[in-house]
Amino acid sequence: MGACTLTVDQTKILNHKSDSKHADNDWINLVVTVNDTLAMNETVPLANPKFTGQSQVNIFGDGDVALPWGFTVPCKNTDTVVANYSIVNLSSYSFDDQAAAAAQFTQQVADVVVPLYLKAAQIVLNVETEGVPEIITQLAGNDDLMNLFSSELEKLIDAGFQDVLIPVLKQIADWIQILVTGRPDCNGLVLRDYVIFKPNQPTPSLVISKTYEGQQNNADCGEPPHTFLNLVMTRQLDKIETAPLRHGTPVFQKVRV
Repeated sequence: MGACTLTVDQTKILNHKSDSKHADNDWINLVVTVNDTLAMNETVPLANPKFTGQSQVNIFGDGDVALPWGFTVPCKNTDTVVANYSIVNLSSYSFDDQAAAAAQFTQQVADVVVPLYLKAAQIVLNVETEGVPEIITQLAGNDDLMNLFSSELEKLIDAGFQDVLIPVLKQIADWIQILVTGRPDCNGLVLRDYVIFKPNQPTPSLVISKTYEGQQNNADCGEPPHTFLNLVMTRQLDKIETAPLRHGTPVFQKVRV
């Protein structure tokens, strides 16, 4: 079986989310689907090489560059792989509370975005859920439909974050509210995005460089955060093997008329 790999080989904090007196603790939320099936639901701390071996002192300031991160999932050539990734800052809380809150948010992301694959496909094809196998087959074999699907999925993911997940993140943060006296509440979303591995793509690998501006809802936390990511999307295709011709069997035969 083949595989899809996303490697974020550079994550540079151009300016961090907290005020100038405090640094960030950031967490990566990864939710990956293969077609309409959840393949990965993972929460990991964004790792600063300055603090290697000191897991609970893993903070970021302006100009810091994180260690690479990403994933690999097995898939067929015709599968569509959608990877949702986000980074959240939870530096106002103790480390253990951060880990619990970040994992809870990742689960919420999975609960919201996984059903959107079929919803986007149903919109494009105008079919009901009973047509799941047909949906996957039709999307895999039609570039125009796949482009429409990607557009609809983007709208649904945007709405899911704005209407559900960003409010959920605030509720999760409020639930573990253990603020340090005098420290502004700079918790929240640093960035979020997704990539789609369309069937049989990308070949060759695709490199994407983007700078994200995050949200900043508290004036005491300074300017909105800006983060640079360099991503590499790679797909290892299945080897399609064909049975060899039997020895001595001619490829063409003359026909007597």
